Amino acid sequence: MTGNSTDGEGGSVEIASGKSSGNADGANIQISAGESSGDRTTGGTVTVFGGHGSSNDRYDGGNGGSIELIAGSGHGHNKATDVGGDIHLQAGYSLKSSGGNVFLKSGPSIEADSGKVTIASENSGKRAASGMLNITTGFSMEESSGKIDMSTGTSHSSHGGNIELKVGDGNVGDGGDLIAIAGSTKDMACKYAWAYTCRGSTDCLR
Repeated sequence: MTGNSTDGEGGSVEIASGKSSGNADGANIQISAGESSGDRTTGGTVTVFGGHGSSNDRYDGGNGGSIELIAGSGHGHNKATDVGGDIHLQAGYSLKSSGGNVFLKSGPSIEADSGKVTIASENSGKRAASGMLNITTGFSMEESSGKIDMSTGTSHSSHGGNIELKVGDGNVGDGGDLIAIAGSTKDMACKYAWAYTCRGSTDCLR
């Protein structure tokens, strides 16, 4: 923790690994909470807070500080291999119970709108498609696969929010299609041996 300031900015904290040279990869930074080995205990939590904007000035008070996760850029010229870095958000696994959940939720407001949640791929470069947005549930061996639930909230004093599905326009040729396909059921005789006998077969459960 850095020191407080009574007239100006408080001290900053910067954690950075050193630059690598030659053919070596860049150095890693790992932040890990402590493991818990006792019964009925929980491993340590990692918490990252943006700073509070605590001024309550009537005309222009404080704003909360943002939290940014930005992967590294790839500066090579090979279109196939010199990619930008990925961002992975994955909850923890469980040996016998359910795996951890992932929550993406905007901030609430006392007297105004709550924050928006935007999930979007970035614009593409020349002669390339923009990134695909893939929302899918995982495969299940014994039970039903997970459902996708899209719903708008209830309004106490106004109308409920809309759900809008819009396909992009085409500048040359037709616009994109909107395709909805219901699931089918297959012969379950090979469900236990799918990994060995049914891979690639359209007759067995995939």
